[in-house]
Amino acid sequence: MTKPLFAALPLLLALAACGKQGSEATGPAPTPEANPSSAKGVADARIVVPQTRFIHAQPAELPNCDFTKVTLKWDASGAGIPIAVVEIHAGDATSTPGLFAAGGIAGEKETGPWVRPGSTFSLRDKATGNELEKLVIGGPRCS
Repeated sequence: MTKPLFAALPLLLALAACGKQGSEATGPAPTPEANPSSAKGVADARIVVPQTRFIHAQPAELPNCDFTKVTLKWDASGAGIPIAVVEIHAGDATSTPGLFAAGGIAGEKETGPWVRPGSTFSLRDKATGNELEKLVIGGPRCS
């Protein structure tokens, strides 16, 4: 009788672990400071992607500091003010933002392979120059 019990014990333990969720099953969630990236030029912290309403990037968060392309999509029709034309200015922490795209209040455009975590995209009303929203690409902090 004890032999079948020992044979079933691993199965019972595995099933018991399946019912646990989150940190209960795996332990506490790792923090960015506890898991430094091994990629070249990467600090310990990650850039968090804030939720945006009018401009989005795909992907919005990058896995490393390599330069890559992203696709931007925007729709400023819900801004609550009359807007005919928008501009998207692109930059990062070390450069002055420059004009990336201009067009109607809704659109889509792919960047070149020059985007990395920390790159910023500012959606602006062309008529006033006012920033409607700013998008920051997430991922590891790159030096």
